[in-house]
Amino acid sequence: MNTACRTSSGRGTGKAARAIAVMLAALFAVMQAAPAAARETVQYFSGGGKLVCPCFVAGDQIAVVFNAPASAYPIEITGVSVVWAAQFGVRGAFTERAVRLYLGTPPSLGVPAYSIDLPTLNAGTTNEFAVGPIRVDAGSFTVALELANSNAGMIFSPSVVHDGNGCHAGRNFVNSGGVWQDARAIGFTGDWEFLVSYRSLVPPALSAAPAAVSLVDVPLNTTACATVVLANSGVDTLTIRGIAGCGTVTFAIDSSMTSHRLPPGGQTTLGICATPHTVAPANCSVQVFHDRGGSPMTIPVSCRPTTSVTVVRQPTSHQFRLKGVVPNPFNPQTSVNFELPSAMTVTAEVWSVKGARVRTLVRDMAFPEGDNSIRWDGRNANGRPVSSGVYLIRIRTRAGDLVARAVLLE
Repeated sequence: MNTACRTSSGRGTGKAARAIAVMLAALFAVMQAAPAAARETVQYFSGGGKLVCPCFVAGDQIAVVFNAPASAYPIEITGVSVVWAAQFGVRGAFTERAVRLYLGTPPSLGVPAYSIDLPTLNAGTTNEFAVGPIRVDAGSFTVALELANSNAGMIFSPSVVHDGNGCHAGRNFVNSGGVWQDARAIGFTGDWEFLVSYRSLVPPALSAAPAAVSLVDVPLNTTACATVVLANSGVDTLTIRGIAGCGTVTFAIDSSMTSHRLPPGGQTTLGICATPHTVAPANCSVQVFHDRGGSPMTIPVSCRPTTSVTVVRQPTSHQFRLKGVVPNPFNPQTSVNFELPSAMTVTAEVWSVKGARVRTLVRDMAFPEGDNSIRWDGRNANGRPVSSGVYLIRIRTRAGDLVARAVLLE
C-alpha cells in the first residue's frame, strides 16, 4: 500500500475534482432513491463522496465491519455493494480477486461465509453483488474486497471510495502485507462506501383483534357487522396481498377501509358482515394473505341467528340501504342519503382511501325509520378543507355498515 495519498480528495485540476464530486453525489442519490423492496440496508458512509487516491497493491484488502439493528436479528444477508470510481471520470470494467463476507471482525475474520471470486467492478457506479442468503443470528459481520490489481501511484486507475466526512473507528479496515489495520488509525479520513442488504427473520406478527368473530342473536334477513383490527408488531413493513374466504350468501367482507401496507406498529381495519336467511348457524373463515411468515392468517367467523320470540310488527317497506351521495362529484359539500328499517342510532365517519380517519360526522345519533341524510362540508376534524380526491363515508348502525364513495373536485 502506498501511504502517500490516503486523504487525497482527487489530485489534478479543480475541474476534475468537481467532476468527481458530482459523479459521487449522483451515485449516492441513485442509491438513496432506489425503490424500497422487502429488504433493509446498512451503511456508514454519507453522501459527501471523496475518491481515495489510488494507493493499493495487489493482495491488499479493504473491509467494513457492519451491525444490523439489534431488534432485526436474526437476519439473512442477501447482497453487498461497493462503490468503485476513478479520478477524471475514467470508466471501464475491472476484475479483482474477491468480495468476501465474514461472520467475524478483523483481525480474526475466520473462514469466509460467502465468497464472490473474480468480481467485475465497473468504474463510476455502485456495484451490487447477490449473496447467499447468509444467516446471521447476532453481532458483527465484515465485507472485504481483495484486490488483484495494483493502483498505487496510478492516478487514472479506479479504486475504492470513501466519503471524506470522518472515519468511524472500528468500522473501516485495510489489510496490507497480511496485517489488518484500522483505516482511521493510519490516516484515512472517511468511511468506505460499502453497503449491505439484508432481511430480518423476525416474524412481523400480524395479529387480528378479535382473533375470531362471533355474530350472535342476529335477526333473520338483517345484516350485522364486526370490525377486526389487523396489526403489525414486527420490525419490517408488511404488505397484505389479498383477503379471501366467507364466500357464501350469508357472509360478506368489507375491505374498503383496509390499508394493504402496514409499517412496523401499523394498524388497519377489516369489516366482516353476516345476513342470516335461516335459523341455522353458519360458519366460515377469512384468510389474510401477506408477504411475511405465517401467511395466510385465518380468522374464524360464526353467525348465530336469533331464535327468540319477537313481537309481531306491522310490515315496513323500509330497508337498510344506501341511497346515494348527492352531489357526487362535489365541491364544497355533499350529503349521503340512506334508509333505515327502524329507528336507531347512527355513527358516520369520513375516511381517506389510505385508511386514515378524516372526520366523524355524527356519533351514536338517533335517526328515525325511513329516509335520512347526513351532510359533509368537505372539511377535516380540525375544520380545514381537505384536498381533492376520493373519500369513503361509512355509516355504522346495529343493522350493519354501509360505505359510500365521494369524490371531491378542485
